[in-house]
Amino acid sequence: MARDQLIIWPIYFDSRKSRNEGRRVPKKLAVPSPDIDTIAKAAKAVGYTVKTEGGSSHPSHSKKGRIRIAIGEPKTQALRRIAEKLKSYLS
Repeated sequence: MARDQLIIWPIYFDSRKSRNEGRRVPKKLAVPSPDIDTIAKAAKAVGYTVKTEGGSSHPSHSKKGRIRIAIGEPKTQALRRIAEKLKSYLS
C-alpha cells in the first residue's frame, strides 16, 4: 500500500466502541453501526477517491469490509472530515 493511501475500517466510526476497541474519531462524531457503503459515500462527498473492499475484516472485529482512499493529508484529519460528513448523513 502506498503512503498516500489509507485503509478505513467501519469500527473507526462506531459510537458503540471505545478508543481501545478501535474507534478513531471523537465520540461526538461517531455513529452507531456504520456500514462501508455509507462511509464510502461520505468519503466521496468530501472529495476522496474511494475503493470498497468487501471481503476484508478488521483483526479485532468481525464486521466485513473496508475502504481504501487516496489522501494527501494526515490520517486523523482525513478521518475527521469523513466522520463529519457521515454524521450529517445519519443525523
